Amino acid sequence: MSLTASARGGERQTLIARPTQRVSDDAATEYFEADSRELWARRRFFALSVFTLLGACLACVGLTVDMLTHTQKMHVHPGARLGAKPAHLPVWTPNLPLEQVNTPALAFAEMDQVRLEGAALEAAKADSYENSFPSFSSDRYFTVGGNRTRRKLETPIYVIAVEDLKYDVKRAEGVKREFVKTFGENAGSHEHEARDQADKLVQIQYGTNANAWPKTFDLTEEALEELKELRPNANLDKWFGGLSAAKSNKDGVGVLPKFLYGVSHHISCLFSHMRMWRLHSKFKNKWTVIFESDALWGGIRMKPYALQSVIDNAPANADVILLKARDEPTGQFVKQWPVEDEMVYMYSANRIKAGCGLAGYVIGPKFTEKINNEIILQNGANMVDAWLLLHICGDRDTSVSPIGGRKNRVNCYMAQGGPPKAPHIVGGYLPEWYGKDKTARTTDDWAKWLKAEKNDAEYNKGRMARVAAWRSGAELHKFGARNDEMLRQALRLQAKRAKARAAAGEAATDAASPSTH
Repeated sequence: MSLTASARGGERQTLIARPTQRVSDDAATEYFEADSRELWARRRFFALSVFTLLGACLACVGLTVDMLTHTQKMHVHPGARLGAKPAHLPVWTPNLPLEQVNTPALAFAEMDQVRLEGAALEAAKADSYENSFPSFSSDRYFTVGGNRTRRKLETPIYVIAVEDLKYDVKRAEGVKREFVKTFGENAGSHEHEARDQADKLVQIQYGTNANAWPKTFDLTEEALEELKELRPNANLDKWFGGLSAAKSNKDGVGVLPKFLYGVSHHISCLFSHMRMWRLHSKFKNKWTVIFESDALWGGIRMKPYALQSVIDNAPANADVILLKARDEPTGQFVKQWPVEDEMVYMYSANRIKAGCGLAGYVIGPKFTEKINNEIILQNGANMVDAWLLLHICGDRDTSVSPIGGRKNRVNCYMAQGGPPKAPHIVGGYLPEWYGKDKTARTTDDWAKWLKAEKNDAEYNKGRMARVAAWRSGAELHKFGARNDEMLRQALRLQAKRAKARAAAGEAATDAASPSTH
């Protein structure tokens, strides 16, 4: 964005005040009275400055009080023009009192601020365990171990690769082989059929390579098809500016300008992921799994055969489910379920404060509609991983009033296999049986869960209580060696700081004591 200023000759004003009357009749008197006038002017200026400062302070206090009073009543949209009147945003009125929210359907409706009335409200009240953990016909399961927990693959998987980078294509092919092998094993007489199905569903999809533009420009244009339909004349900024610069490059139409080479990877990454989102919408997939070519080495702790169970157990309002394990606070515990001998745990992911990498994730039925609206609202997007994690998943919807509690821009969750997150990492409400029970269960108090989901203070209160317990050794030898080592490091740092404070106190005491020499 460039700032411009213009001034017409007739509109110019001088900063030097013109005298309104003569000071004296002759130059000599003017000269000798100059010091006196200057002293008086200084005194007058000082007095005026003091009164102005006092007035400004009083005005600031008044404005601060007024802002605190009205902050919860009005909100200026980030995209609003300067000088425009503040927009009064809609305030959500709950469907039911908080204490009556006792099912996932009721909780999710409050999260999304969906009005429930009549039959819809009664259906949400009757939401059952079977809806949270659906079952399928026997032919849609593997029979390993005699338990129906391991599902056959029924969801498209897109593995992103850059066509002209041989090592990248090779890695993507390795990811595909792993999934085809996993979902073809132990299928008994149907092994060949299962492999064929997995082979069709797991697809290597090419991403765009900004450094090779205009060679992969068609893939970039495909990524933007839906956006252009929604906003044909949109002039989007951020990494979209790189695309515009390439289109108007005098050195060659479609060639990325040299000054953007340093961010070419980020530009490529954004439009590559956007192409996967476009394919999800174009082929009318209900769910799509997206992996980068290094997915199996990108922090995904889940066994490949557990992947379909994530889609089966997706919360009803899920838009994104992240598959990369994160040992930092992301949100509340939602549910858990077994897949053969492994447990899978799901958490909300709308309080991510730092993050990078989109090794693997799942997108749902409403994702592309919501994400395209966010791109338009925010006038573009930049580094796709940080943007999606921090500014989409981690940020609240500013189009509604915060008085009704937090509403997410996009409903993000994360799923990981293996041991659960240590309790002190999880915020909000946490059931007492968490980390002990190994059966399929959801959180057991949806009212408490919703309260923490809507209220940051309540969310942080729950986590801080568990942090204090963790520091006291409550989690020792219960949540893995990594968690124990984190505690030891924290205690060593705490002891080091205490020792430094004690030394500083002794030094201050010695300095204050009278000399004995």
